[in-house]
Amino acid sequence: MHTTQLPTSYAHSAGVLRAAIEEVKPEIVLCVGQAGGRTDLCLERVAINVQDARIRDNDGKQPIDKPVVKDGPAAHFATLPIKACVAEMRKAGLPAAVSNTAGTFVCNHIFYALMDIAQSHPIPMRGGFLHIPTCRSRRPAWAAHRRWRSTTSCAASRSSSRSVRPA
Repeated sequence: MHTTQLPTSYAHSAGVLRAAIEEVKPEIVLCVGQAGGRTDLCLERVAINVQDARIRDNDGKQPIDKPVVKDGPAAHFATLPIKACVAEMRKAGLPAAVSNTAGTFVCNHIFYALMDIAQSHPIPMRGGFLHIPTCRSRRPAWAAHRRWRSTTSCAASRSSSRSVRPA
């Protein structure tokens, strides 16, 4: 398993992700980001081609109604077996759900960019995005190792040993 930390930046995150994919050449990429207000691990179903930030990213940018990829499709779907992944996380004792919105902040931006990269990548690659609760949003029983266990449970539901994810 390989990890790469991506910046919370519209301008730089996709480039860092692309470079990591080129270096590692993974079969599966699972990006991970925090989502305030959520208490479950949320495996995202769809990324939309919209950047619409209610707050600024770490570079101070706040795009409103801008596409992630100019002239790109309206949306990209995860190519991971999301329901099977959620079932494995639940079987491991983790609160997990399928989510139908990755929002419109940098997490959605990364998820959309990942699936756009995967679509044109010369090596077949599956991808998806997992939202994890912030520390304040977590259920009392949460612990950091449980988040890691969920990521490995999801990855294990596919038969690959290589992934790229932001920390």
